[in-house]
Amino acid sequence: LRPATSPATESSAGTGAVFVGLTPGVDHKPNGFKPRLHHPFETPFCADKAEVASLRYCTWLLAQPLFHSWVCKQLHGQRLQVGSHRKKRAKDMAHARILAAI
Repeated sequence: LRPATSPATESSAGTGAVFVGLTPGVDHKPNGFKPRLHHPFETPFCADKAEVASLRYCTWLLAQPLFHSWVCKQLHGQRLQVGSHRKKRAKDMAHARILAAI
């Protein structure tokens, strides 16, 4: 697994990639832990800095063996796509790196 190396777009439809970034067009208010994910690969830790959020996500995911297994199966061999929104880019890339490493 590896983050997309081409310029990211807001959608992964038709690109052969799996979108793993923060959902575009949604207000991700920093309230600590986000109770609703807009897709299964999105991080609930949107209030933290990019590196902290990605490490918290990894810990959270590893604490859920069935979900962890499902995520691994879904992303195995896939190219990961992140959004192009400038303010979300660092978080999306850190998140994609963690997902690529699991």
